[in-house]
Amino acid sequence: MQMLLGPSLRSLRRQLWSSSSSIFSNYSSFNSSGLLQTFSNTLRLIILPSTSSLSTISTKNCNFHYFSTSAAVAANLSTKEIVSKVTRRRQRRRLAKTCGKTTNAYAAIELALDSVVKIFTVSSSPNYGLPWQNKSQRETTGSGFVIPGKKILTNAHVVADSTFVLVRKHGSPTKYRAQVEAVGHECDLAILIVESDEFWEGMHFLELGDIPFLQQAVAVVGYPQGGDNISVTKGVVSRVEPTQYVHGATQLMAIQIDAAINPGNSGGPAIMGNKVAGVAFQNLSGAENIGYIIPVPVIKHFITGVVEHGKYVGFCSLGLSCQTTENVQLRNNFGMRSEVTGVLVNKINPLSDAHEILKKDDIILAFDGVPIANDGTGSHSMLFI
Repeated sequence: MQMLLGPSLRSLRRQLWSSSSSIFSNYSSFNSSGLLQTFSNTLRLIILPSTSSLSTISTKNCNFHYFSTSAAVAANLSTKEIVSKVTRRRQRRRLAKTCGKTTNAYAAIELALDSVVKIFTVSSSPNYGLPWQNKSQRETTGSGFVIPGKKILTNAHVVADSTFVLVRKHGSPTKYRAQVEAVGHECDLAILIVESDEFWEGMHFLELGDIPFLQQAVAVVGYPQGGDNISVTKGVVSRVEPTQYVHGATQLMAIQIDAAINPGNSGGPAIMGNKVAGVAFQNLSGAENIGYIIPVPVIKHFITGVVEHGKYVGFCSLGLSCQTTENVQLRNNFGMRSEVTGVLVNKINPLSDAHEILKKDDIILAFDGVPIANDGTGSHSMLFI
């Protein structure tokens, strides 16, 4: 089926397929001489006996075209047979389109199978109540994936306070010893190194992509609880905004997706196309299908800092704390007119560069040319405080 003209295609298509038996009850077949019949003065079925082998279902505002092997064959078909043939053709087209998308998805997942690893961690956390000893050891698992330079990227909380780390690649029973090269608790990222040459045989690194748009499809690959083999869950991007990172108790950019992220998925990649759109790191407890991935800009900043300086260098900060100015009395106290918006400076870190520029009770009106609203947001609801 292919529409040539008319805005009423969908309504006519629904009417045709849902009510075809009643529409054509009086016209069960056609002859080769050609036939023109009318239904409710709007729906017309035309069978052309010419060699063009073209059958047309038309209304005043829209046209459908159905192609058969020949006009003579089409003219001798019953209405049910015509509808059946067109339905099967539509199903084949839909199946071919779906298979094309599925093939692309499978190609990306197949690429991840040679890149995603399962991480086994033995950790011992400090005992702050008894600082002369550590807490008892515990074993946890997580996920990670290979990045350029024969390194593995995972979450910081997967290897935090680790005493022993092993990694296992997909389809192999062997576990290999790994060393933690760098940990960024603030952004919940870590880099591992495996010295065994045998481990790297057949392994491929994943490339980092860009920030996805809303409703773009992603596939989260990892080793969550509930099984020992690799797992793939699919979803779409729901939101992109600054989010509280639970592990580091900081607020950085994050991407919300509706794919299932469970314990064990942490550190696994979120694949978009054939590149990484983020790293799975947390979900929202008490909610359904709300998971978060660390976006590529945060990942690149972490990796670049480690490559250039040999260690995690952190993220920049203004070194001050602010409060919103939504309260009318507060705004009147500082003489803020109704058209003026901004946030109030409460405290300034004496070691920051802002200490010599800003003062307590200053009102910050804009950031890098972007006006700041009274609730601390900017354009596109970007949170500044």
